[in-house]
Amino acid sequence: MTSQNKDQKQLKGIFPVDSKYSLKSQDSSDVQSVFSGKNQCYALMSEDETVKKFQVILRSGKKYRVPYALLPITELSDKNDELCIMAYQLLIVVQGRNIEPIEEYLAEETLLWMSESPSGKDDGSLPVFISNIIIEGKAISKEVN
Repeated sequence: MTSQNKDQKQLKGIFPVDSKYSLKSQDSSDVQSVFSGKNQCYALMSEDETVKKFQVILRSGKKYRVPYALLPITELSDKNDELCIMAYQLLIVVQGRNIEPIEEYLAEETLLWMSESPSGKDDGSLPVFISNIIIEGKAISKEVN
């Protein structure tokens, strides 16, 4: 699904399948609710955009930016329910359902951000679901040695 933002750039993203948004809708608040990121677990860059970092958003609201320049290594489980992203003393574990597209967009360096579900409960209405994201490693440690 694509749309235009206020700067007239094409936006790409994965939005709820059951979204009430329609291109014929006249209500601008309707458009804002769909493209605001609510119920969306990840977004992709626009066609003319270059992404240097992707953002990981936790349920708590904490955000991490990870540079693609770190050349992250990804490992997707056989069941397509766990993705490990390893980069320079950093481990990000993404758990959910049908998360293979996220791994593919990471490999293509087109992922803008991914986010945990606010509730952590999967109702099956979305094609991709992220239940938990775990981030650990020395790269995010606040200890100074």
